[in-house]
Amino acid sequence: MTTVLVFRNGDGHYAVPVEHCREVRPAAEVTPLPTLEKDVVGVLRWHDRALSVVAPLGPGGAHVIVLDTGAEPFALLVDAVMGIEHLDDGSVGDAPRGQRDALVSGTVTARRRDLLFVVDAGAIERRLHR
Repeated sequence: MTTVLVFRNGDGHYAVPVEHCREVRPAAEVTPLPTLEKDVVGVLRWHDRALSVVAPLGPGGAHVIVLDTGAEPFALLVDAVMGIEHLDDGSVGDAPRGQRDALVSGTVTARRRDLLFVVDAGAIERRLHR
């Protein structure tokens, strides 16, 4: 069983494993900066550091999810955080084909009204270092 934090962005529903989630904060705390890299929308003060806030899944809005994959924490801008779900082993199918960057590592369709995309937090973090 995998436990994930489910969130909505645009018309899509996404999930990220809870082991990468550190905190959910309001997007009003994001400080915009001029001349940022693609997908970076600003910075978030988190403890004693300034984290990059990214929106690779489209322009989010109301919340940021602080993620840490073990390399460098960052924050993901999203529209809404829906809650925690437990996914049965084997319920996550293959990633969709045709992604430029493999940000989505799998899909969940079983017993769901909406398609759920499982996000690869490590792939998002690696985009910050290009």
